[in-house]
Amino acid sequence: MQNDFKPDPSLRDRVLAQASQNPVPTRDVHTRRARLGYAAALVLSLVIFQASGGLEHGAGRPAHLTAIIALGSLLVAGIAARLALTAGPSMLGRHRAVYATLALSLPVVTYGWLTAFAGQYVEPFQRVGWRCVGLTLAIAGVVLVAALRDRRHSVVHHAGWQGAAIGGAAAAWASVLVDLWCPLTNVAHVAFGHVLPVVLLIAVGTVLGPRILAIRPVVGETGGQGAAKA
Repeated sequence: MQNDFKPDPSLRDRVLAQASQNPVPTRDVHTRRARLGYAAALVLSLVIFQASGGLEHGAGRPAHLTAIIALGSLLVAGIAARLALTAGPSMLGRHRAVYATLALSLPVVTYGWLTAFAGQYVEPFQRVGWRCVGLTLAIAGVVLVAALRDRRHSVVHHAGWQGAAIGGAAAAWASVLVDLWCPLTNVAHVAFGHVLPVVLLIAVGTVLGPRILAIRPVVGETGGQGAAKA
């Protein structure tokens, strides 16, 4: 049977031109850029924390309780970052259940950890939690930008769930600083001021994941686009 397919003679030139305009960085270059991005996010998050009052704002709570709360939150943030930002044993990323479990459990862990200290000391004041929401979103936002930039167009499967996990990991890091800043652990304040922003950031990550993390669609020979499975 005669093959009637005739390749477009300009296809090779177009592919080479596109490749020259968008060169793929080497692994070392990518790693260096990622480290610089995370370092910049860390510095900026600390600047935001200090500009908001820093440790002095949370001085009304016993220092040893603040240290315990922050260390626990730091442990959670470390686990979340490892699960959300590293590929694990497979180059294709972790199983969807890992990302889903992380994203769905972080609000529960945040709530349970903070409220475990409620009633153990006299809170210095009462607040609804608007400033905690704003501070968490501001700090997590810079971390989320760095993480999405690092992982953009590199996820093959479950980009939505991985985006949710990354949003949760960014929120977990922000929670460490916010826990140092905020001296309140009563149930109503924690639910609004500390858990709500975690949920919001997970939702943002879920929406942005398929748009930013998923591998770009491939342009076919006929000019159409075949969506990469994510």
